[in-house]
Amino acid sequence: NKSTKPDISFWKDKRVLITGIAGCAGSHLAERLIKYGADVHGVVRKHASPIYLNINHIINSLKIFVIDLTELDSIENVIKKVDPHVIFHLAAESSATVSVDEPKRSFYNNVESTYNTFIAARKYANSLEGLQVACSSEQYGYFKDFNEIPMKETSPLRPLHPYTLSKITAEYIAKMYHDVYGIPSVIT
Repeated sequence: NKSTKPDISFWKDKRVLITGIAGCAGSHLAERLIKYGADVHGVVRKHASPIYLNINHIINSLKIFVIDLTELDSIENVIKKVDPHVIFHLAAESSATVSVDEPKRSFYNNVESTYNTFIAARKYANSLEGLQVACSSEQYGYFKDFNEIPMKETSPLRPLHPYTLSKITAEYIAKMYHDVYGIPSVIT
């Protein structure tokens, strides 16, 4: 690649699907991609109240799908409709505290939603150019001594709670789908 940062013109008329679009990262990404001329679609989690404060100001520039990513048929239907060029998988239960209090639910949500996104993309994203998975620096946990600083991507993984374990699993799902099925995965 010439650059890891595509030229702004790359995004013009690209169909982009952002899971977790109503979150902090997803909403800022959506704003930027709309400015670049992308056709932005987003997935939001079912809530009792459909109020998405982070995207209210751009809601008319988006197509929103309210689904549960742990339901495979839901994300399959979205990907069939959108046929995205790029998928940003940002949806996750990202609270370490919640993951400690509710480890099974938190781990299941993050792993199953990632796995389902890759399954659906492989089956129905015929135009796919890239599928980005948001992981976490927390996967590296703690350092044992100062010789390990700065931490690198080759540093040992030391998950300290279920959230980090789920992000490690998400990373390996992305790697496996790239190596086995050729899905153009990007891990951040």
